[in-house]
Amino acid sequence: MFIEKISNNVELMRGIWHFTSVFSSAIIFYFSGPFALWLFMGFGVIFAAFDFGRSRGVGWMVSVIRKLTGEFFFRALREKERAHVSTSCHFILAGIVIILSHLYLGLPREVIIPAAMFMAVGDPMARLIGMEWKRNGFNGLVAPELRKKCLFGKKTLIGSASFFGFGLAAAFLFCAVAKLNVAPFVLVIGALVATIVELWSTNWDNFTVPISSIAVMWALVQI
Repeated sequence: MFIEKISNNVELMRGIWHFTSVFSSAIIFYFSGPFALWLFMGFGVIFAAFDFGRSRGVGWMVSVIRKLTGEFFFRALREKERAHVSTSCHFILAGIVIILSHLYLGLPREVIIPAAMFMAVGDPMARLIGMEWKRNGFNGLVAPELRKKCLFGKKTLIGSASFFGFGLAAAFLFCAVAKLNVAPFVLVIGALVATIVELWSTNWDNFTVPISSIAVMWALVQI
């Protein structure tokens, strides 16, 4: 019953898919050398190709995705993604840019991993908490008139605050566990930039958020 309830909630499924894919990508990146990173990029390109085929109704590609993920991937798709590539492809494109920058421009892991944590934890928490705020007001604790107030478009203040708070906490925790030497102010500025960009982004936040926060943190660590 509980599993069925989760599987029927598109936004919750998206949150689980988002966290799982981004967090696992960060773990793989942390432990991988150059050759493994090239393989990782290759896998990303293959996934994007299959997702494009899925969006165009290529039967055998749809079957392969369904065999690998069951209905999980399909239930996490929004209606507008069913005939288009999913936003996961935007993250894959960002990942390719990031990995190539790491391999050839010296982009450090110390700024890549925190940006991944902003996305892995901050983004789904912002979505789920923001939707709970607007739909139920946390079981009526929030007045109906307050639920309708948004910062930009459909983005709420509590959603953006959740993105910043949970994303920053996840980045601090991962850096502490992995012993990544990153100054706290760099993480705070990175999380703030990620939050602002996420607030103003629409369909391409999976690309713009990590790229922008990484660029700012990279600039800060070189000062």
